[in-house]
This record gives sequence, C-alpha cells and structure tokens, in this order.
Amino acid sequence: MKCEICGKEYKKFISLSLHIERGHKIEIKEYYDKYLKRENEGICLECKKETIFNGLNGGYRKFCSCKCSAINKNNQEKKEKTCISKYGFKSSNQSPEIKEKKRLKNQKHYGKDNPFQAEEIKIQIKKIHKKNLVLKIQVNR
Repeated sequence: MKCEICGKEYKKFISLSLHIERGHKIEIKEYYDKYLKRENEGICLECKKETIFNGLNGGYRKFCSCKCSAINKNNQEKKEKTCISKYGFKSSNQSPEIKEKKRLKNQKHYGKDNPFQAEEIKIQIKKIHKKNLVLKIQVNR
C-alpha cells in the first residue's frame, strides 16, 4: 500500500493508517474520502442514507442498517441461492432436517416443540407487552 500524499510504501493497513494520522496529521476518514473513495460509496444502496466508515481497509459499509441489508433484492437472491445449494429449499426453514433440529433444541431448552408453548416465554411476553403499553401511555400524555 502506498501513501497517496507522499508515496511512501507500507506492507500493512495499520502501518499506513498510523503514518497518515501521525505523519500527515489528518483523520483516516478524511484521507479515504479525498484519495480512495469511489463514486456513490458511503451511501446506503437501499435507502440512500449515509453509511458507517469501517477504516482504511474496509472503506464504507454498503448499507446503513441490518434492515436495509435484509430488504435488498441482491442480498435476498444471494441468500436464496445459498439455501437452495445447501438445503435444496429457498429458505432453511423449509428443510425437514432443520425443522427437526429446531424442534429438538426447543425440547431441550423449553420442554416443548415450540418456545411459545412454554410458560416462561409466555410470562416474558406478557411483561414486555405491559412495559410497552406503559411506555406508549407515557408518550401519549
């Protein structure tokens, strides 16, 4: 890797980053934006909001949130292709093998096939609903 300011060569990103911060006294993000950033980078591919900077090596994230990443058509297609190649189904939840693993895990943890049948989960859900209701009432006042 070469410093775009002075041309000095470095073997690791951390070395280049330290050189930029200490030698040139500029932030890594500022350096990246000025010398390395590509067009439309740093903008969420789904909602067009600003994305987080991951450093000199990583650049900017493609999405601003998990939600945007999950609703992106390319990501959905990629996930489907992976599931089809691994399990033979569009979703891993359609696989009888995966269904059985989930059932056994639920039996082990909750003593039921479905966690929503377990009393402890029902109690937790009621607590959450009560808490949310109280918060909603307080906000509306």
